[in-house]
Amino acid sequence: MDGNVYLGLWTNWSNGIIWGATLTTTRADGNFLIAFTGFLVPFVASRFWSIICLVFHTYFSTSEPRDAIYHQRQVILRNSSSPDSGLILLLRLFWAWRNTSKASKRSSRLLPIILLSICCISAFTVAGGLSSKISSAPGDKVLLRGDHCGQLQIPTNISDIPEVMSVLSERVMDAALYARQCYSANSSGLLDCDKFVVQSLPMASWDNNTACPFDEGICRSNTSNLLLDTGYIDSNNDLGLNAPEVERFAMRYVLQCAPLVTDGFTNEVVAQNKTFVTYNYGPRPNRSGEDDNSEDFTKEVETLSSQYPSDLIATDSVLNYQLSVTKSKSIDGNFQINQSDFDPIPQLFRSNADLTLIFLSGNGVRFFEPMDDDWYRATLTTGDISFVQTQGNVSSYIPAGAASPMGCLEQWQWCNSAYPRESGCGPLASKLDSLFGAAPMFNLTENELNFGDINSATAAGSRLYWITSMEAMDVDTVRTVLSELGATSLSSQSSLIQGIQYPLPQNQWQLDVTNWFNIVLATIQAQYVFMALGDPDLEQFEVFPSNDAERQLCSSQKIRSTSYTSFSLFGLLFTYITGFLIIIISFVFEPALAYVQKRRKCRDYASIEWSTNAALQLHRLAQEELGIGTWSGCTDIVPVTKEGDILATLDISDLEHPVYYPPGDITRDKSKARSSIGVISMDNVESANENSSVQDSTNAQTIVGDDMDENDNSESERDG
Repeated sequence: MDGNVYLGLWTNWSNGIIWGATLTTTRADGNFLIAFTGFLVPFVASRFWSIICLVFHTYFSTSEPRDAIYHQRQVILRNSSSPDSGLILLLRLFWAWRNTSKASKRSSRLLPIILLSICCISAFTVAGGLSSKISSAPGDKVLLRGDHCGQLQIPTNISDIPEVMSVLSERVMDAALYARQCYSANSSGLLDCDKFVVQSLPMASWDNNTACPFDEGICRSNTSNLLLDTGYIDSNNDLGLNAPEVERFAMRYVLQCAPLVTDGFTNEVVAQNKTFVTYNYGPRPNRSGEDDNSEDFTKEVETLSSQYPSDLIATDSVLNYQLSVTKSKSIDGNFQINQSDFDPIPQLFRSNADLTLIFLSGNGVRFFEPMDDDWYRATLTTGDISFVQTQGNVSSYIPAGAASPMGCLEQWQWCNSAYPRESGCGPLASKLDSLFGAAPMFNLTENELNFGDINSATAAGSRLYWITSMEAMDVDTVRTVLSELGATSLSSQSSLIQGIQYPLPQNQWQLDVTNWFNIVLATIQAQYVFMALGDPDLEQFEVFPSNDAERQLCSSQKIRSTSYTSFSLFGLLFTYITGFLIIIISFVFEPALAYVQKRRKCRDYASIEWSTNAALQLHRLAQEELGIGTWSGCTDIVPVTKEGDILATLDISDLEHPVYYPPGDITRDKSKARSSIGVISMDNVESANENSSVQDSTNAQTIVGDDMDENDNSESERDG
């Protein structure tokens, strides 16, 4: 299945034309694209931060004297390469000035940039996480190519029947396994339930207290019968046929079942010295044309005594129930003899549904305790059951009759989603009548919707015909499911061990019917995928699409696969276009601004400060202040000296206060090195003014403090 996936661009119409634009790649290519996207996001974050730094550095820039916090903030804005590195430096700057006078007022100037860096980090962290979401989780939807699309049909040569039927039987058994694992709330999870676009088709209604769907008196209960209804199943969202709203269809499947009474509908007959019980709910069709009353019954089974002989070993592991199934089809509201197994009596016949009768026989199975279920009816006491290594014994129970019949009505409905539900649906009816009744909704007449006519006048008509051809195989019916699976379709099998049926719920028959319903739904899910895949080994038995509308339907099947990666094209384009725009702007903004200023001959203080606050320019300023080096490129990114110039080296005689000293002046002491650089500390001030009065020193400090306050006020007003 995975080998038929379409690689490239397509539209997932479940998400619309914009959000649904999808790129499907192999898993290896997808991992590479995810990794590259993961690398791109932090790089874009760093370039976005550089734009912010340039804007705010320019905004804060002023030629008026400012304190250390101002200059240190400007240096950080100029030299931090990413929002996280900028945040760390800003927090350290904030912490370093925490104990100074008016620290809160001065440090508050850092808060806007700190908050901005936090917002930037948060935004790009979220963006980095979301970037992985442009690729949906493993198992997301992919599109099948439909290169071998075809529908399996019944062969015209009877010798080919076994080959086709074995494939259909295998598909039904696979559907049963899938339904048991993926439709159950108590699934063990051993099977892969992530192949179809939805794990299970919806069940809109599960009503176990409905009235008898047949004439009153023929059901064992008039109030405790079962109705199951899928509601409207969308061809795109539920079945995976990828199409816009106007090209979709919806289907509905309804199943009603009720155990039937047997009094007045049974006879005992003897054939070949053996006694049988016949159930008379309608005669079998007499297709031979001869007057033969031997088929004037619906089903015959062995008597109860034959199923439970006296020498039967109660714990025989091969013992199991026996299910017998017979169907009656309705077309144009009438019994269809050519496609039916029996002609139902009036009490059972419904003109708007297909009828299936299921007969359950005990066939030697004994019940561990009595069971008054309307279908199992294990109420007759029989011999005791004992076990090796277990003390004592218990009575066992067997069914009250040779067979217990149940009647099930199946109905379908088809809708053209291009129209409102009220006016775009055909009747809820038997399978064939539902398709023929929906023909006008798809711009067809009932006569045009013929199994032999593969050409339809419209695209909508072609879609309905293609569906009708698939439904002609009748795989998705209770009769087909039970004919293939037999007693293994019963959910009671889970507690049937060595011919002994251990305790079951009193509504076990309803659980069995629900399981059949789920298997039918799993079969519906699978048959659309099988249609798109086709079977190269059975091409001689397949019908292929004959027009563009049918071919489009073949190439529109979605599944889920872990072998491929599907990306949101909108997410990819948004991520990469936005990212590359930010990158381009970040590299172009500064030189473009400098070019404009140069052309207009209006280069201002802010741009000069931006240039000189770069790390290499600050290094130049420190060296040049010592009179060392002949420098050029003093407003470029990288300043250079005259070839052969030797620069100052660090004096680390005071490890807590390293300074530069000129080359060739190694013996100079620390205080001399400091004074030559022009550094004025409080120690220098006290040393230089040791003969000054205390009052002069106090006045000097007061003046400095007043200047700092004025700077704070001016800076705060600018930040505001």
